[in-house]
Amino acid sequence: MKGDLSFFYHVKPDQYVAYYRLAGEAQPGDHLPPYEDGARRSIFRATSSDGVRWAKDDSMILTRDEIDHRDTQYQELVPISVPGGFLATVTMYHPLSQTQDVRIAASPDGSHWWFPDRRPVLGNAPLGDYGGGMIWQSQNLIVQD
Repeated sequence: MKGDLSFFYHVKPDQYVAYYRLAGEAQPGDHLPPYEDGARRSIFRATSSDGVRWAKDDSMILTRDEIDHRDTQYQELVPISVPGGFLATVTMYHPLSQTQDVRIAASPDGSHWWFPDRRPVLGNAPLGDYGGGMIWQSQNLIVQD
């Protein structure tokens, strides 16, 4: 498996959490364009008590399912704690159109995530326009009130 994107969080004095992306083997139904180096990029979670030794959770957190288009890949998950659990921005990559969008996911515990709505939260500019087709989050969600 290939991985190249990670986000680390110091949750409490003795708890660290990392969300990271790995690319695995293509599964039946996946579409992998010839110019892509990895299929089925998915989000995993690891925990640590000291920030040095990490324990990978047993299963991936987010991966393409039957609702996603066959080329959908998960790039990053950036969570924020809210009353009752977590919200996260999730960057989705679509290799066929070479576009990215950002969606919102929710979790009661930081391990089990779901999408209240599968639509992007920000529309992409048209291809050919400045920033067209790709949106990368650069910061976490900002809590107000």
